[in-house]
Amino acid sequence: MQTVNLGIVAHVDAGKTSLTERLLHATGAIDRLGSVDAGTTRTDTGEIERRRGITIRSAVAPFRVRDRQVNLLDTPGHSDFVAEVERALGVLDAAVLVVSAVEGVQPHTRRLMRILRSLRLPTLIFVNKIDRVGARTDELVADVRRLLTPAVAPLGTVRAPGTPGAAVRPQDPGYADRLAEVLAEHDDELLATLVDDLPPDPGRIDEALRAQTAAGLVHPLLFGSAMSGAGVPELLDAVAALLPPSPPAEPAPRARVFAVERDAAGERVVYLRSYGGRLRARQRVVAYRREPDGRTTATRARITGLDVAGATADHAGPGTLTAGHIARVTGLTGVRLGDQLGSPAGLDGRSHFPAPTVEAVIRPVTRPGRRRCTPRCWTSRTPTRSCGPGWPRRAARACSSTARCSARCWRRRWPRRTGSRRTSDRAASCTWSGRPAPAGRWRSSGTASSARSASGSSRAPGSTTAWRWNSARCRCRSTRPSRRPPGPPWTRAGTVGR
Repeated sequence: MQTVNLGIVAHVDAGKTSLTERLLHATGAIDRLGSVDAGTTRTDTGEIERRRGITIRSAVAPFRVRDRQVNLLDTPGHSDFVAEVERALGVLDAAVLVVSAVEGVQPHTRRLMRILRSLRLPTLIFVNKIDRVGARTDELVADVRRLLTPAVAPLGTVRAPGTPGAAVRPQDPGYADRLAEVLAEHDDELLATLVDDLPPDPGRIDEALRAQTAAGLVHPLLFGSAMSGAGVPELLDAVAALLPPSPPAEPAPRARVFAVERDAAGERVVYLRSYGGRLRARQRVVAYRREPDGRTTATRARITGLDVAGATADHAGPGTLTAGHIARVTGLTGVRLGDQLGSPAGLDGRSHFPAPTVEAVIRPVTRPGRRRCTPRCWTSRTPTRSCGPGWPRRAARACSSTARCSARCWRRRWPRRTGSRRTSDRAASCTWSGRPAPAGRWRSSGTASSARSASGSSRAPGSTTAWRWNSARCRCRSTRPSRRPPGPPWTRAGTVGR
């Protein structure tokens, strides 16, 4: 059985999730049709998704049509969650672009179509909501050709658009000629037939449509309504007949991580798409990652659980992942989004979507008339020229009494307001070449005004003379926590900090 990994992309509120529910219900994958408003859809499982009626994370929903196994990926439509769409594009074989018949081509629709065309991804365009008031058909096709791509091949027309009884009509007599004109842009044989004014062969047209759709050169356009089910059978026929299956299996094992989530028990769940080889439960694998600097790193992991989406009887089994299939894997704790298991091939790290033109930047703001303090202020608790007024109080509150000292080193950090002028407390906690620092290392700087110097200073208690600790090799040895230090000496009258 062939496998197709199909993604549904669109602008927000175009009807992606409703179309997903209709496809699952039409193919028998679910027995009850879910509603976005009621929060009962199959793919929206998060609490916020159900409450607000939006899609935040990509979800996988498998179903079968004819002889094909289709793994449907419902992607978010909000531009805020465009990263989820970007990760899904890397594992898709084809896509369905949903356009609202009322709102028409919207900004995010143009952005998505531009990316799909650049990737040459086979894409079907589905015009939804043909039964709503204000729905357009011919005008919308003209907008699609003008704003999205001129290579559009409409398959059928709409009867009574904009009414509850809107339905899709089969091809009219001039359908083959109009379709041949679109396909002749990339088919010389059809072009020669049209130039000679000969009727094109229907079989040749179907073959050219299938080949050019698979190559991403032409995009078939279909009409329908996800709410009423009109046009959904035609869409399923196009998925089964026009879209190409997954490519053949690669010789080397390779699988890509495109989604990571948590289950109800809080266990990490990883979604993989396989390109070759086999993966089984309890198997040890190597995950390769492309770092921002261009390096490729490897991480070892072990698969504890593996569940293949839509596993059938002819598949290797629900516990074995083969090429072209998608699996839900547990146990890969160190794996991130974008990593690949088994082989680093394909880790280009490119982004399909351009960088945002507007982004938020946060910078620290300094109050008017107050300059920022340097790291030296906060480590040594001594004022420098870059400190603003009122700094010592902020430093005393923000710094710990056991913070690391800079070149100035003392045990209590702040001299007591009462006591003698001796420096025994300071000298006891410092080492000078392995010996207690001599008290003579305290030297006078003359006046109290020198405390404003850039190198910082302190004043001995009860004295108007400023003192500077000359300790280039002095290291703080105190690691014992102590009480909050008293206020710095320079906060007294006539000193820094007032």
